[in-house]
Amino acid sequence: QSPITNHQSPESASTYATELNNIRVSIQDEMGAIIGLPYEVTIDTMKYQQEIPLDFELRKKVDSIIVAMRYLNSESKLHLYLEPDTRHLSIISAKKYRKGEQMMVQITLQNTSKEMPHASATTEEIAALNELRSIYVSLKDESGTIIAQPYDVVIDVLSYNQTASLEFQLQKDVDEVTVVLQYADVLNDERKVYLQKESSVDIVDISSMQFSQEGYLGASVTYDLALNRLAENEKTFTLRVINLLEQLSFEFIDPESQSRISQVKFTQAKPRRNLSLVVYIPEELDINLLDKAMVFFVAVLDDLEAERYGPDNRMNLTQKEFSELVGGKEQLQLIPRGVPEIELTSTNLGYDIKTGERVEMKATLKNTGTRDLSDIRIIVEPQTDWQEQISPEVVKSLKRQEEREIQILLIPPEKVTPGDYEAKMNAECTVDNRKVEAMEKTIRIHIAAKASLTGSALLVIALVILIAGIAVLSIRLSRR
Repeated sequence: QSPITNHQSPESASTYATELNNIRVSIQDEMGAIIGLPYEVTIDTMKYQQEIPLDFELRKKVDSIIVAMRYLNSESKLHLYLEPDTRHLSIISAKKYRKGEQMMVQITLQNTSKEMPHASATTEEIAALNELRSIYVSLKDESGTIIAQPYDVVIDVLSYNQTASLEFQLQKDVDEVTVVLQYADVLNDERKVYLQKESSVDIVDISSMQFSQEGYLGASVTYDLALNRLAENEKTFTLRVINLLEQLSFEFIDPESQSRISQVKFTQAKPRRNLSLVVYIPEELDINLLDKAMVFFVAVLDDLEAERYGPDNRMNLTQKEFSELVGGKEQLQLIPRGVPEIELTSTNLGYDIKTGERVEMKATLKNTGTRDLSDIRIIVEPQTDWQEQISPEVVKSLKRQEEREIQILLIPPEKVTPGDYEAKMNAECTVDNRKVEAMEKTIRIHIAAKASLTGSALLVIALVILIAGIAVLSIRLSRR
């Protein structure tokens, strides 16, 4: 920005007018090349002692410029050295802390501009010269995504040396943020800062994305645990499980080393830890506990509090004792489910029949699992053109260890060719959107041709004649 002033003296007013017209101004470098946009600005009229500011955009970076002015049929050039922009915002502090269930960030800014006024400037003029207006502030992560609400905050006016503290709610937990500042003609002033951690009480925050899970008897479930400590010093904490059913065992696992742990250490370089809690469900459990939610807690205690509750990492607390617990804790939930298993068997899976006959068989369906089942479908797949009849085709309900007899009829086609045939037998149902199947069985059938009555009769007659002939011949030989 270059102010143009009409300095024509009053003495020259007798010869020249005190008003100048058609003044053309351009910005050049030391070589005389125009480096300012617009290339030329025309001032139509300029009175005596009048000052008019002009704005140019420099097309190249220089330390000095030449202001070329043409008026009264002459050209005047003024060599100017550019003063650096001394307007500046400083980030005094950046703190991360927890407010209720939300993670918050407080950014404190200070106007540290150092614009030097002229010697006769008043205090008010100095303050006005250095104040910053319409300051926009937002927080981004390393990928450039805004991660705090509000998405941007506007400071209307920030006077010289004045500070302003802004509060943001983090949408994801990070240790560093990029503070984006926009003010005056500074469009994107981005500064990456480390967030200082503050906490009135030294408590480790625990969270689990998979806090509620289901598990089958005889299996295990794994809970992911994200631990975060808002403090800078090094400290060790103890891991505990609270009010978990005694029949269920558990262990804490460090995913990095796959080792079992009972304590966890936090340092300034490592304020976060990711752990796994593995809970083992026994093969047998009281039927009244199945399909019902069990609520328990995981806690992270400092040494003093852990010592007060003893060395065992399993704790059983009353509601009053739990409310007095200071350490960080997270509620978890486990729903034990019985194992769904079915079995379809038959005492005879091999049959020999003749053409024109059919196979009648019995099978036994049994619930061999540890939970009640429903809508079990019996499936029989015979050869092509064979027919099957199943009774019942669907078993509506089958309690644990209960059996049900199934009648199966296999009907071959009328013109079946003698030989060996097979049919497949199975049972299936759906449990928790998962298909459960019995082991498939194979029924083997041998079909023989039916014997002809006429041929059998002729064979018998021929046999009788042969025997009679042998007898007569024997008698005659014996008489001789």
